[in-house]
Amino acid sequence: MICVSLQKMPFTEAVALLESPMTEMAEIRLDLSAYSNREVSELCSLPVPVIATCRVDMAGEAKAAEQLEVAIDSGAAFVDMELEMPPALSENLLEKAGKAGCRVIRSYHCFGTTPDYDSLKNKVRECLAKGADIVKIAVMASCKEDSERVLSLYKDADLTAAGLEGRLVVFAMGEAGKESRIESLRLGAPFCYASVNGSPTAPGQPDVRTVCKELYGNALPRAGKGGLRLMDGGITIPQSKSTLQRRIIASALAGECYEVAPDDICEDVRAALAIAPVIAGKRKPKEICMRPSAEAHDENR
Repeated sequence: MICVSLQKMPFTEAVALLESPMTEMAEIRLDLSAYSNREVSELCSLPVPVIATCRVDMAGEAKAAEQLEVAIDSGAAFVDMELEMPPALSENLLEKAGKAGCRVIRSYHCFGTTPDYDSLKNKVRECLAKGADIVKIAVMASCKEDSERVLSLYKDADLTAAGLEGRLVVFAMGEAGKESRIESLRLGAPFCYASVNGSPTAPGQPDVRTVCKELYGNALPRAGKGGLRLMDGGITIPQSKSTLQRRIIASALAGECYEVAPDDICEDVRAALAIAPVIAGKRKPKEICMRPSAEAHDENR
């Protein structure tokens, strides 16, 4: 899934972007924006999954506390809390997020270099110890080897055994780390970050259209009704954003086919199943994968 990262965007434009059928997920950098609490509440209450982020070192503890609480109470899907966040604020937000059903991202950033492997692995463990549902590690790469060192966390046997599948978002920043961002999706990251309007929020963050092209090939975003559409017009994903549809697309990004119960087949699900092979890199759609059991039906509801 592609997560567009917003900063300094006028409120009306931010609403339009989050309401667009082309937006799968969004991060709102509250520390880099000047939204009122009412505006934060409205943005986080929209149907698209939102990550609320407000770095204390950029915004100050008071703004971070106030606006992240508003975001959590308003329905943000995730709250991003850096490891360096003051303990008292961190504990308060963890409690509020738990009660609201908001998932917690604990994040570590190193803008100067790529730490050694043991240090990176320890940061993952520290994030988990501090309440992470999802662990985010972003470090600066100066060469290809730096990126490879970061990405190797996805294959670490200890971390895999700890139940981190689908819970790691680790990549390298900077020019040398660009490829690691999209490669992280192929290795199991639930989403990757992309910029909009030429305004990256981190070094090396690619534009959303670049990421779409890399992931979806000729299935590019087009404005208006229809959402994602093949350039030849052959396959369309309607505007619906059901959980089942998202599972199908996420499985396709991992190169797999998600099984769907016959009773769950509808126009939107059929469209997602049709484009899944294209996303997975196969140009000819496969037959629909069906699982007729009642258990599957209940699970997909």
